[in-house]
Amino acid sequence: MYFLTRFSGLLFLALAAGTIVMAIVDTAPEFAAASEALSGQPILSSVKFNIGIQIVADVFVVAGFALFGWFLWTSEIVQTWAVVITGLVVAGSIVIRVEPLLPMNVGRLSPGTAFWGAYVIDDFYPAPPPAQGRARNITTFPVNQYYRLAVTEQNLPGGETNEGKAVALNFNNAQPAMGTYTAAGYQGVQITGRLAGTRTILDYDFERDTYSVPQLVVESVAAVGARDRAQ
Repeated sequence: MYFLTRFSGLLFLALAAGTIVMAIVDTAPEFAAASEALSGQPILSSVKFNIGIQIVADVFVVAGFALFGWFLWTSEIVQTWAVVITGLVVAGSIVIRVEPLLPMNVGRLSPGTAFWGAYVIDDFYPAPPPAQGRARNITTFPVNQYYRLAVTEQNLPGGETNEGKAVALNFNNAQPAMGTYTAAGYQGVQITGRLAGTRTILDYDFERDTYSVPQLVVESVAAVGARDRAQ
């Protein structure tokens, strides 16, 4: 059991190192894309600040993992409770990455750390247009033609940004599915995919508002509610 205590500490130290890598992979493309697209524009500082806030959160997460891991690694007595917690964390991490068990609103709690790579299955709808009824005018960083802003609730009002319910759908690995999603219109589709950190949004429809939303790498698209009907 003493070996398991030290091994649990090693796992948390490795998790701290992994979080650093994930933070770089997540934020570096956003910084680079924003600097290139908005060079010289005052809004660039707001976009970079929004991205930087995510880094601050990552610093605290890394510190927590590292301190807890170091405590277990250097502990001279058996920490049974910590071994149990580590076992549950490992088991849960494997399960949510093997089976699409999570709805999007659960996965968005920590898409860049705890739920990175987790399978998600949920219904998604196009982001509502602004109150004036125009087509949405947004930029997603990094800029990519296969990104689409979506929401997890149907018939949301158009006079708000809805960032708390929004997600950036990444169709890079499932480009034909983007046509299916677009053709479905406001009826929406059911999407199965994997969480991969966040993406920063510059929303020109709401006084150039900036915010971050989870990124879902799309793998397959089906009709709304298809999973429920199959059960």
